[in-house]
Amino acid sequence: MLRSACSVRAHRSIARLPKTHMWRRLSSSGDRKPFRKLQDSMEQCTINSWCYLLAGGDGAYGVALAMRGEIGAAIRWLAEAISRREQEGYRSAADWYRMFLCEIYLEVISGKEKPSATVLFRNARTLASIIFGVQKRISTLVQRIRQNPQLDPNGHHVGRCEMILGRHCHVRPE
Repeated sequence: MLRSACSVRAHRSIARLPKTHMWRRLSSSGDRKPFRKLQDSMEQCTINSWCYLLAGGDGAYGVALAMRGEIGAAIRWLAEAISRREQEGYRSAADWYRMFLCEIYLEVISGKEKPSATVLFRNARTLASIIFGVQKRISTLVQRIRQNPQLDPNGHHVGRCEMILGRHCHVRPE
């Protein structure tokens, strides 16, 4: 499938940004402009059926929601994105989203950063469900990723799964 010049330009401009800069801009609570640009880009990809570019945007959008403190919305978005990619047959993207979801769960239970009272209040039910059900969720997600025949058992994805399980054992609430 040929990509239009617009999609190639958008892809190149995103690729030139350092990843930390991009995530910081997307997650900053005061500046809605980068977040809105991502939403507009995803809308354009949907309208034009640019599924490959949309797959990258879905994962970034879910992570950006979590970084903005909208944890429940991020988890729902990623779960729906996993379902969409599975229906499209794009299992590797679905597995990337599963890894993102695992890492969101790990960030919640690790407690490295203290969220504001607003974030705690807005996400109270979601946070409680994560804390009390995270062990099974993480192991189920990792098991599903490992079942992907496209992934090399000695490769990056399975190694990242091992890292997720290791972090989970390290930060697991007793």
